[in-house]
Amino acid sequence: MRTGDRAVITYRLIHHQPALGLVITATVQHIAREYEENIAGTDTLAWSGYITRAGELVPVPPEERGNDEYADIRKARLDILVEPTITPADWLLSLQVSKTLPLGGRLGFFAFNALDRLGRFSESGYGGRQFQPLRYGLEVFMPLGRW
Repeated sequence: MRTGDRAVITYRLIHHQPALGLVITATVQHIAREYEENIAGTDTLAWSGYITRAGELVPVPPEERGNDEYADIRKARLDILVEPTITPADWLLSLQVSKTLPLGGRLGFFAFNALDRLGRFSESGYGGRQFQPLRYGLEVFMPLGRW
């Protein structure tokens, strides 16, 4: 079982130029906190007890399964981090520019990760975060007609 929390704050700046039919939007996603922990990094919670030589199942309550006396029963899972990871705060900038066109149309340009930031790499005691590379596009919207 994996648990964690993330706090993302979004800042948006919108600039209008009505005379030009232009709207510029800048969006900053500030990832203030990101914490992740694997609760069941071992099979501690995956078994309900042990079997005696007489073949009887002896149940072990979940709160006692982490005790030292059961250490030989627990088996670490592969490829699962047991220690919690805290990723350092980071931010990401995206831009969008829209221009009105004649006949009710609109021309739009967007750039996700506008500064092409890589994000923070893994440090000692921290997890890492890498952003998608710069993605951009151009959109044209034109109404087909009135219904």
